[in-house]
Amino acid sequence: MALPKECRVERSKYLEEQYKKYQITELENLTTEDFRVLGMYIQTYCFIELNIQRIFQKLKENGIIKIKKGTKINVPYIMDMLKKSINQVITEPSEISLFIENLGEIELRRSYRNIFAHWAAKRIPKEDAMVFITSNAQDYKKVIGKEMNSDYIAYAILDIADIRGLIVHLLEYDK
Repeated sequence: MALPKECRVERSKYLEEQYKKYQITELENLTTEDFRVLGMYIQTYCFIELNIQRIFQKLKENGIIKIKKGTKINVPYIMDMLKKSINQVITEPSEISLFIENLGEIELRRSYRNIFAHWAAKRIPKEDAMVFITSNAQDYKKVIGKEMNSDYIAYAILDIADIRGLIVHLLEYDK
């Protein structure tokens, strides 16, 4: 399973046992509510990233952030530049710490967005859980940070209640 060992609790171990009882063709299709939940997470995160990019652009326009020619600008780069330049915009140390902490939290939640948006999802029969599956080594590396053999299939199992909790948590940053 793609989740780090330290994140695997009894429920995730149980869900993995249940998942392994089925062939991929026996897994259930997502429900309309599942699509709504995943779409809400993805779109909430996308809006957060849009706001981060807007802040980055404004700081760049004001000369606070300077970019070398040929630099590849992507979300991880933008987050890094915002962390490095925030003390030129905010002077209160506690506000700087909070800003950096919030960016760290947003970065952490990006891997879920990538799984939800790029990995194939099915329901585990008789469970309120989804399995996300990929054979794409690049997607795997983006999310997990490790190489995957090209002949492997990786999966991540999430309890749908946990996904709903992630949405509630993520909505705090949707401002």
